[in-house]
Amino acid sequence: MQSRTTIDNGTIHTLCRQCAHHCGIYAHIQDGRITKISGNKTHPENLGMVCSKGREAPDWVYHPERLTGCRKRTPSGDFKTIEYERALDEISEKIVNIRDHFGARAMSAWTGEAIGFLQQEAYAQRFINAFGSPNFFTADSVCFASRLMAYVTCQGYWSYPPDFENAQMIILWGANPAYSHPPFMQAINRSRRKGGKLVVVDRKARMGRNPQTGEPIHIPAKKALKFRIAKAAKDAVMG
Repeated sequence: MQSRTTIDNGTIHTLCRQCAHHCGIYAHIQDGRITKISGNKTHPENLGMVCSKGREAPDWVYHPERLTGCRKRTPSGDFKTIEYERALDEISEKIVNIRDHFGARAMSAWTGEAIGFLQQEAYAQRFINAFGSPNFFTADSVCFASRLMAYVTCQGYWSYPPDFENAQMIILWGANPAYSHPPFMQAINRSRRKGGKLVVVDRKARMGRNPQTGEPIHIPAKKALKFRIAKAAKDAVMG
């Protein structure tokens, strides 16, 4: 498997596809190789900021340990390289054998969040449904689905992202958007500049040294805080 760029030298304006933000980026190319990823300051989503995943995107292509072909485990536990055609034949033979002996519903498909982001999920879902099984799962099954259910159950609709910029108080619980979601952190900082308060419930989170970030809440107090928030929410609803 060989990688190549669409131009030999120059800069390509594009989007990062490693999460749903789709931040605007520049791919800097020299001699047919991506040498750097930088942020597009005119893009409304990230305003020039790029997270560590975005900056290290060239490793997807150039890392010396990147897999560039199919690998099969041997009886000794090692892996050997095999041709794509052989891999597809062996996998399809095993899938058909499972269906013939146990039925199509014994098969399921699971996809992660690759850089295609959504496209590969649609392909996998169409495949497993055409195969005769409804069993389709993704990383969303243990991540996004619970958030969606909570929003719909509590308020009846999906609301994403939160209106950080106009919030009077923001609670970050086990999250670190300064590293994982820079666009969110930009909005949070705009809220702070307007007087918004920020509470961080995570001793490992690094939100800067501004006292306005609030004091971390130690682990023994987290459960008590959860119950207090739940009670306040219930009292507000029940009147």
